[in-house]
Amino acid sequence: MIGEIANWEVLEEPSLSYHQYIEITIDSSVKNCTSTRYKTRHGNHNIFLKNLKPYVNSILGAFRNSQNEKDINEATNLLQNSVIEACNKSYRTKNQTLSPTPNWYTQDLEVEKNRLKALRRRAQRTPQDQRNARFQFHKKELKKYMRKMKTAKNYGWKSFCTKASNPYGTHYKAAFRKAIKPAELIALNNHDP
Repeated sequence: MIGEIANWEVLEEPSLSYHQYIEITIDSSVKNCTSTRYKTRHGNHNIFLKNLKPYVNSILGAFRNSQNEKDINEATNLLQNSVIEACNKSYRTKNQTLSPTPNWYTQDLEVEKNRLKALRRRAQRTPQDQRNARFQFHKKELKKYMRKMKTAKNYGWKSFCTKASNPYGTHYKAAFRKAIKPAELIALNNHDP
């Protein structure tokens, strides 16, 4: 991934520690990595096999006739596209709900964050004899902001868990990292296999 790093910079945004965030821009050939998820748990596998059957001979022929790397890549693309097309005909897709903005992050926290950025810039631009005092003031205000942010996060998490109707819902997955990653076939579609 080091070869794909196009740019990086240290952000002035306050974090919940004494370290600063580093924003890294990666220049990758895969621009959009959305994934379609299929509902496979409740059957339709026979329909999938029936929809895939017409492609099997052409796929096998493409792999058997491969002479070099380019032919293998084309055969792999054919296999991927065939499986995706058969899935589209056989299975219903899952609705991917976009994750909403955090309910704990309020407008007051945004205003406070911008004020802290301004304090930091002001401290960096002051003369040398006053700089230490300004940075100490900035540090005190940063601690207050971090405390407010932590309190808001805890309160937001409590209210999110309390409102949940399903005990094994989103909050359970977020806490225990049980998210299942989808197959990578869609992401690899039309790219170098």
